[in-house]
Amino acid sequence: MENNLIQATVDYVHNLDWSDIFTNITSNKLLFLLSIAIPVIIPLFNIYKRIVRIRKIVILRVLNWMLVSQVDLARYKIRAIFDITLFVITIIIFFITDGQYRWYAMIPVGGIVITECCANYKHILQRIPFKRIKEFPYLKYEQAALIIPKGLVGILSTTLKEVKDIPANPRMMKIHFATTDESYETRQVITDKSIIERIIKNEIVAYYDSLTEKIREKGYDRSQFFYLENENGHKEFICDILKDIYSLENVYNAIIQVQSDITKDGSIRFIGDKVGIRGYKLEKGELLLDIYETDHFTFKVFKKIFKDRRFKRIFQEIICRTNKANDNIKLLLVESLAFLFSSFGIDIIIGGRDASGAKKMLVAARSGNIESDNRSTLHVPVNESFSRTDLVEHDQYYSPYHCVLRGIKEELGIPEEICKKTSVSFHDFAIVSDEGEIGLGCYVDFSFVMPLEEARLYPGQDKYLELADILIVPYPPFKWSPSAYEDYFYKTTGNEKFCMQWQSFTTLLYQRAILRNAEAPIPIIWLVDSTIILTLLFLLTNYTQIDLTSTIISLILGGLALFIMKRFNNKPVHKLTYGEFLKPFVPQWNGDVRVLQSTMHSQIVKGSRKETNPIADGIMFGLNSPSGQKLKLSDIHLLTPPFCTVRREFVNFTEYPISFYYVAEKNGDIGNCLSFIKIPYALSSDDLSLLLTVKTEKGHIVSYNFTKPIHSDIILDFTNTLDEKQVNTFSKYYRMNKDLLKNVQIASLDENFQKRWFPLDLFNAGNDYFWSVIDMEDELEKHDSYDFDFKIGKKTQPRDLYMKVIAKNMDRSSFSIRLNGNLKDMETFLCAFTSRNDNRRKMSDLDIYMMQLFLIRIGIVYAKKK
Repeated sequence: MENNLIQATVDYVHNLDWSDIFTNITSNKLLFLLSIAIPVIIPLFNIYKRIVRIRKIVILRVLNWMLVSQVDLARYKIRAIFDITLFVITIIIFFITDGQYRWYAMIPVGGIVITECCANYKHILQRIPFKRIKEFPYLKYEQAALIIPKGLVGILSTTLKEVKDIPANPRMMKIHFATTDESYETRQVITDKSIIERIIKNEIVAYYDSLTEKIREKGYDRSQFFYLENENGHKEFICDILKDIYSLENVYNAIIQVQSDITKDGSIRFIGDKVGIRGYKLEKGELLLDIYETDHFTFKVFKKIFKDRRFKRIFQEIICRTNKANDNIKLLLVESLAFLFSSFGIDIIIGGRDASGAKKMLVAARSGNIESDNRSTLHVPVNESFSRTDLVEHDQYYSPYHCVLRGIKEELGIPEEICKKTSVSFHDFAIVSDEGEIGLGCYVDFSFVMPLEEARLYPGQDKYLELADILIVPYPPFKWSPSAYEDYFYKTTGNEKFCMQWQSFTTLLYQRAILRNAEAPIPIIWLVDSTIILTLLFLLTNYTQIDLTSTIISLILGGLALFIMKRFNNKPVHKLTYGEFLKPFVPQWNGDVRVLQSTMHSQIVKGSRKETNPIADGIMFGLNSPSGQKLKLSDIHLLTPPFCTVRREFVNFTEYPISFYYVAEKNGDIGNCLSFIKIPYALSSDDLSLLLTVKTEKGHIVSYNFTKPIHSDIILDFTNTLDEKQVNTFSKYYRMNKDLLKNVQIASLDENFQKRWFPLDLFNAGNDYFWSVIDMEDELEKHDSYDFDFKIGKKTQPRDLYMKVIAKNMDRSSFSIRLNGNLKDMETFLCAFTSRNDNRRKMSDLDIYMMQLFLIRIGIVYAKKK
């Protein structure tokens, strides 16, 4: 049967009078021009994309309503389907019945409305998202707006065109319950009640007196939005209630409690600066924050008061009222919570493409070491607090955009100059009522910058201290319930890390980011555009004297125009594809070699020598022996794993890793050791040299190594002890026992070591620990001898190196080869060399991991590529 249809089609085409057809087409110039023009014009309107955009807006509004009302969608799903079915049946009946009976078809619609109102009038009244409530104090609809069930989020704005930089004002409000010394390490908690009372009077009480006056000036002093029930159940003005909450007794008790938790809470090892939010200005989607200066300890004090059961209900009620107030009242309600909002966070979701071009996202497993409850959770890849570190342009502006770039650099290790090429969008300016925190959502798209596999390879300063893993997940479809993503990610990846708990609002952030950044599928766009084109041309032929055959030919011409238009309009989304995949040579988190600490100082990596080396100076040893003596590094072993953290400087806001090693003299070969492994290299402009050491035995290759141990003796002088101030400081940094620190002898790396070697990454392999280091002079020829020199070109293959150098010297037990070439050629060669299974088996995971983190710093992606 199929053959008969094919033959009939061929005969039909063969018997067509083509000259007659084209004459017919071209004779009607209108049809001819439209058959070409319509396929070109229709795609320019992006009809389906506009439909998708409208759908996103509608769904976002529904999601906002669900958040405000805490509506359980599943509860209403059957009723909604029933109502829609009745409505469709009503429309059909309306059009197929005669005119005099047509209006009877509207009876079911009226019945639906009346039934729903009678059954749910109270719920509907409570859940209407009032946006423009008039300000008369005792109207029923205003009271209805105030009896809304508690929502999860206070929504301030869901769509933002821009988040503006904030001018730095020396006279801005400042509040601190700790001293503001220039060194974070010397800051002390204020426990003097007279000083605390003065701070409360001059800052908190004065602020609420000013806000009270502002509310009265705007005529809102009788509005029910600003009256709350106090602890005794009596209505009281909002500012008076909050002044009572921040009383001397309550604040002092919170200070003492937070002070006692400092050594337990990993997030408050030092008292760093923060920026609080006391208000905002939002015009035409452009957000400008009104900020004040505070610190992390003060933030913890206000958070402790918020969590007090006596007061949490009041704070949450204020937050919920922001969902029903108009813009003016909403702003005043936020201003009333200024001290609760003594920290402003930006939750950053990273999206993009994998090496093959498939759309993916990143999810982070955050380490329990940094949480007060020591519980690991799933969260966004980057969560950053706004602080004085984000001052830009000679300290004239606080920049939220810079905060995003800084967060990605510190937590993922990706340099700012690369992050500036990404697409950064802010959204969801909101308050999380369960946590009492205000912040922004942010989506950073790496699609045109790098594959997400590459984004995982960078060594970040906070990365290995704060994260337990970074997971790449397929870009999921939109789901109405945020909690559905918990099971979805586990089902699609099979990774058991998705059995961990999610932080309370994280899936909500992913849900909204997924909706906003979902793309219209190209096949559906083609289908919709083609359907519209065919329909228009078909209707057009009804008003012309063109037969069906000529119409088909016109459509073919139009289809060619559509194809050409689509080819130019739909450019490749991901230009940076490596092929099918990009695979690291070693596991990044769960292998035999793990990274404990990293640094990001690319200016030193490129050969810029400095007089001081804070990284090497931050490596501290504590000897358990009471007598002072000098020991070789090879003569000691570690009694505990290293204590690692980050030290922050106030003067220029620089940060660098520090670590402490509790050691004892070796007794035989028992114990864990620390070694320093150098990476011999030379880098000049785009020209890179590396040293490959080949070891053989009986004519067979035993190993390949790009790294070499430092053989020179490292002498540690254990003749110093820590004073009381240093004991207090480092006990907070490392969360160590003060008595232990008082009784140890302290040593640091000597001056000669610090001037020459720059530590990069600290590794744990087996029972031992290793620092990878580079020579700050970066002159391979000056300090490392080699036997052979091999030039790497564009077409150089691993086999060329083997045949020309290695195979000819198999009689040697060991020899070194200097590999030299430009960065791009070296990247291609190194990846191909290590990808060969016979070579990979002769290379250690530690050697490869050290090289991976070193090479990515200079722009080489060292991984398997296909």
